[in-house]
Amino acid sequence: MDSILRAESKQGSKNKKRLQSRQSNFELLRIVSMLLIVFYHSFYHLFTSDGSMARTSPFCANVVVGYALGSWGLVGVGAFFLVSSFFLIGRNDKYDVRKIVRIALQTFFWYAVITLVSCARGIKPWEITYVSKELGKAIVVPFIGTYWYITAYIFMYLVYPFMNRIIEKLDLSHYRKLLIVWTLLLFIYTSVTNITLVYSDFNLAVYYYFLGGYLKRKPGNWFERNAGKAFFGSLLITFTLEVAGNLASTYQGWTFGNTIIERVLSRPYILSVTAAVSLFYLFKNMKMRNSKFINFLAEGSLGVYLIHENPIVFSYVWWSAFHLNTYFDSNKYAAAYVLSVLFIYGVSTMLDLVRLYCIEVPLNRVRIPALEHFFDRWNHWVVPKEE
Repeated sequence: MDSILRAESKQGSKNKKRLQSRQSNFELLRIVSMLLIVFYHSFYHLFTSDGSMARTSPFCANVVVGYALGSWGLVGVGAFFLVSSFFLIGRNDKYDVRKIVRIALQTFFWYAVITLVSCARGIKPWEITYVSKELGKAIVVPFIGTYWYITAYIFMYLVYPFMNRIIEKLDLSHYRKLLIVWTLLLFIYTSVTNITLVYSDFNLAVYYYFLGGYLKRKPGNWFERNAGKAFFGSLLITFTLEVAGNLASTYQGWTFGNTIIERVLSRPYILSVTAAVSLFYLFKNMKMRNSKFINFLAEGSLGVYLIHENPIVFSYVWWSAFHLNTYFDSNKYAAAYVLSVLFIYGVSTMLDLVRLYCIEVPLNRVRIPALEHFFDRWNHWVVPKEE
């Protein structure tokens, strides 16, 4: 067809160069961060056999296990945002709307595939009304918050060149004051009042971007110098608050104990930011050789999120397939919890790598002139050539 052009360069060599150019310490951080997210979702979404939320169930050893392993998902999300800001700040030349299209298509793909598979296996009804509705929804899923991180990241990416211009113009004194006020409003005010007036997922993504910009302009800052202490200190305080809240709720009947747990596990929690920044610096300053294997595995990280956090998957896999709600009442929960998370992570990574190299990479060779022209015009409109 005349409207389709084939790329002349070999895609295989491009893939090798891409894997070699990535910094393995940051790619390893992506893997660790996604593991933290999977552990978090497994515990956060878990219902016990009596129908109550596991995270606020009466004090027991398995609750402590859940707090110890499953409280750090928002730390992982923050680390993802910080890695993005680290490589995008001051780099308007990297802006390309095609990246948003690739993420949107990846999100659409997994939502549609999971819908069809669940219908074929009888998990969901194989009815034309349901299937057509869900497939239609899959088109807009990247933009409506079904996967809140995806939507927030897409919107953040759309405007990051404009944020770069603001970051360049801000002197450090006003920059610091902006972040202090922003932190008070976004985290302290929201956590204390539970009023979401100033909170949104997009606001959180933009906050991390500006925070990353400030830290990048302040090399050798306090977080970088004290990354280990800040990271483990934040985790210890968070874990202590959760256990104390649960004990107060279980043995004193204080409902405020459960409130503490919910606030600690919510997105506008300040110590998750502290831990995320510290974790970022621990890996940023890690000395390690470039590893093609780590870089290869990290390419499936986003797919892990899209697969395991799909509403159908997390309700079916955690409860019906692995029966974690049943194991929660036994002494086998810790082993079942860890093994199920590792299984989900491994299988999801493998599936997304298959999608990447069998579907996305071949399709990347296809060029549709009209779309390419639109993408280039958009890129040049957002980031003029003189920039």
